[in-house]
Amino acid sequence: MISSYVTDTTSGGYHYNFKYDGKKLVEIRASHPDPFGFGRVEDVMNISYNADNKLNSIGNASGENPATRFNYGADGNLSTKISYSRMPFPMSKTEFEWKDGRISRVKRSDYEVKGSPDKIENYTEKLTLVLDLEYDEKGNVIYVKRTAYPDIVTEIRYDYDSHPNPNKTWHELQGGSSSEFMYLLSTNNMTRASYLFVKEQFREVHDSHYQYNDKSYPLNGAFNNRMLEIQYQCR
Repeated sequence: MISSYVTDTTSGGYHYNFKYDGKKLVEIRASHPDPFGFGRVEDVMNISYNADNKLNSIGNASGENPATRFNYGADGNLSTKISYSRMPFPMSKTEFEWKDGRISRVKRSDYEVKGSPDKIENYTEKLTLVLDLEYDEKGNVIYVKRTAYPDIVTEIRYDYDSHPNPNKTWHELQGGSSSEFMYLLSTNNMTRASYLFVKEQFREVHDSHYQYNDKSYPLNGAFNNRMLEIQYQCR
């Protein structure tokens, strides 16, 4: 299990520390540069689980309403997650479709507010992004079609190594963190991301290289080596 990592070893890097209760991740502490230039600040996110030990919410440790809540279908699979500015006022909604036990489509909607932000009837859901995913036989996400509405389409293809991806469990639990990081759902570690911006017919390639510990887990990476100094604790 990952105990900590940094995104960059310079002063501009984000430092993450993870706390577990048994095998369940229950707290993330993130240290990062203050946006106003006053040194560094620390954010603490609390993670809660429902009676079925499925992810229930991720929220600020101040005790305010959860920033993101998770919902599940009758099949037990994650169906939606909704992020809030404050309850009950939503900021974004992500819906999940599944095929053969894996996430096959992700749809993200943002909320437009017309009028007073303190009246829920003034919030309108607007579809902004759709991701279609394909996997190989090992369970790696090898293709993502990213459609940003109304008409911006990007095709992303991924290559992988043969080593275990330490981010898989956590990212499966929350349905991936964002459209740029769906490769973290994969069994192995991504070594190349090849982008095709369809409308412009422009191509771009990003490579990642890793060193591994004696258990075959990466000590650095991913995505042009921006995640550095990964630390682990035993299960």
